[in-house]
Amino acid sequence: MGRLEETSLLYDLASTQPATGKYHGGGEYGKHVFDELLRRRDSERVHVYWDPNRWLDPKVERCLKQEDVTVHAAQDQEELQTLVDDVQFDRFYSPLPYDLQGLDLEETVFICTIHGLRPIEMPTDRYEYKYREGIRGWGKYAAKQFFSSKYVVRQREKFRGLLDLPAKEKVVVTPSEHTKYSLLSEFSSLEPSSVRVLYSPNTSEPPDDMEGGPLETMKVDEGEYFLFVSAGRWVKNAYRALSALDELYQDRSSQLPERVLALGAEGKAYFKDFQCAHRFEQLGYVERSTLEALYRDASALIYPTLNEGFGYPPLEAMKYGTPVLCSGTTSLHEVCGDAALYFDPYSVREMKGRFLRYCEDATLRRTLSDRGEEQYQKMKTRQDEMLEELCDLILGASDVE
Repeated sequence: MGRLEETSLLYDLASTQPATGKYHGGGEYGKHVFDELLRRRDSERVHVYWDPNRWLDPKVERCLKQEDVTVHAAQDQEELQTLVDDVQFDRFYSPLPYDLQGLDLEETVFICTIHGLRPIEMPTDRYEYKYREGIRGWGKYAAKQFFSSKYVVRQREKFRGLLDLPAKEKVVVTPSEHTKYSLLSEFSSLEPSSVRVLYSPNTSEPPDDMEGGPLETMKVDEGEYFLFVSAGRWVKNAYRALSALDELYQDRSSQLPERVLALGAEGKAYFKDFQCAHRFEQLGYVERSTLEALYRDASALIYPTLNEGFGYPPLEAMKYGTPVLCSGTTSLHEVCGDAALYFDPYSVREMKGRFLRYCEDATLRRTLSDRGEEQYQKMKTRQDEMLEELCDLILGASDVE
């Protein structure tokens, strides 16, 4: 099969298919970009590849049936290389390209999004073991602790293999200035002109069914809880922040909200460390409508993450005027501006002070709420503009500057 007559694009839809479960952030990014891309294309011929052995979002399946899109199956890199060689696409885009090392795209313009360098910047943490379960989990933690330098070298080589992938032209998209300059500082062969900062798209659409229902069942009162998300992932650093709150509840419980809701932490054993564990409610992941309602009605979102390439949750809370208390690390200053109360994510002592100040200072709470709504609107405007830029870039409608 020779090169197609019309301009052709191959879209990596396999990267939107989670290896386990039905959700991951990078996959949602890829689905949102794909949806917008189809709306914005003109005469370009869009092809996609996917893995038929893995779960694909039904919404994406319906879209593929309704739109004029050519679908290919590729279960591994060998099948993908055969597809690329046979069709000879003009352009290839991957929203999560981390398994594409070794692919030969010499006749194709390659565009990809690198969301962050967490495996290099933050390979592990002293408290990672608190989140691990079972022999395999503990073994992975121990291996990273004892062989962290080798782990980082191995991760750096994976990124290098991706960045050195042979292609007619390469453009790397990053969701923040932080990620761009982390890449440039780690890989000196990378040209600044080949890296474009385009914020992660705004995917937030409040559902119609936020009232009542799950929140009534959970007996959640508006403004009477602090909210944590992804509290079962060590990189989100909930353990230190909850330790700070645990100490405050022992001494100043009357000054704090009644409860703390920790999403994504169901069954995590580290809660046994806390003296006031009855204040902390361990929950699993919730439906989107429930999550939106929890963002809206929280006293504040506490987001003590250790590493972010962009950082959606603060903006999702700010949308409702919910104050945000978050770590002042990696991309978060860029995303949150002056609309968050920042703290050192490694200092339990500093977090205690910030949390207490927030509870005591009504003026601060109003300021954070007002600034948060303004920051959300400002970022949404930029996100929408940059999503258009990204689609134009993928389709070849804009030049790389």
